[in-house]
Amino acid sequence: MSPAAAAASFPVIDFSPFFTTGGGENEVEKEEVINSIREACSDYGFFVAVNHGIPAEAMDRSLEMAHEFFDRPSEEKLKCTPPTSDTPVTTGYAKQPDHSPNKNEYFLMFEPASAFNVYPTSPAPFRGAVDEIYGGLLAMARLIESLMNRCLGVPEGLMEKFNDDRQWDIMTAFRYFAAAELETPDKKTGLYGHKDVNLMTLVLQDQVGGLEFQKDGEWIPITPIPHSLVVNVGDIIQVLSNNKFKSVNHKVNSPQGRDRHSFAFAYLIGFEKMVEPLAEVMKESKEEPKFSKFRYKDYFQLRVADLFNPPANLDDAVTINHYAIPPTVAAAAAPAN
Repeated sequence: MSPAAAAASFPVIDFSPFFTTGGGENEVEKEEVINSIREACSDYGFFVAVNHGIPAEAMDRSLEMAHEFFDRPSEEKLKCTPPTSDTPVTTGYAKQPDHSPNKNEYFLMFEPASAFNVYPTSPAPFRGAVDEIYGGLLAMARLIESLMNRCLGVPEGLMEKFNDDRQWDIMTAFRYFAAAELETPDKKTGLYGHKDVNLMTLVLQDQVGGLEFQKDGEWIPITPIPHSLVVNVGDIIQVLSNNKFKSVNHKVNSPQGRDRHSFAFAYLIGFEKMVEPLAEVMKESKEEPKFSKFRYKDYFQLRVADLFNPPANLDDAVTINHYAIPPTVAAAAAPAN
């Protein structure tokens, strides 16, 4: 699908003004991008980024290497499993258990310099390809974070200073298994509907499709645009922005006849960080906080437990509303005029 055709269904934002030079005209175009991000994060909770600075060749190469890796025999892939794990999530290869509603296998890594990463020896170019795409996605996440900072009207660099720990950002390569023709619709979920536990997620996907976001109760399919990135707001941005930006529910439907491959880059924060609405955001909007303070690690662990061992009733899964302050309580806490 072309960006122009896609824009009729979901926000498509052209980031080329940040990768070209054009004087005053370029600055006007940058402001237009910032306004588009503000509107997309407020109204949709996601957008598609095009002309984002990551080379198309690097994107193609990473997807090709992921495809080759997942086509390897199971015993070979399982060699990419660490013997023990002292990390918040386990790196390397894993496959969702049979009882899980999620029908996929994946390879997970932290930053390329992390000693916790476990890379396969074959295909040989795998490590170089995934390390390169990790760097590109991280750079793009940092740019978007700085632009979100401007969208919220808070002091320059505030969010970057708050979110200064990059060691636990996670990139995951996924293979979503093709759905069997006889499966019923509720059994065709590659990844069940959920919101993300981070600041934001950047997704590089192939052309198979299946990713959907929810808006106003309706599911919107994200028809792939070649060499684009899908960006969605996570729970932590929703809290920091005091509900100005919305974390969005999304899922992956298992495709018919073909496996789906993608990379998801989760832009996190330090696990010991205390999270609450930014004081500067509330000062700007003259609003009371809509979330109570919590330690990120506590929320992350609750969400990861649900992700890898989903409750029988998915409506019972923990969400960011666990920390929401009821409107009546917030109103009672507000100072009298």
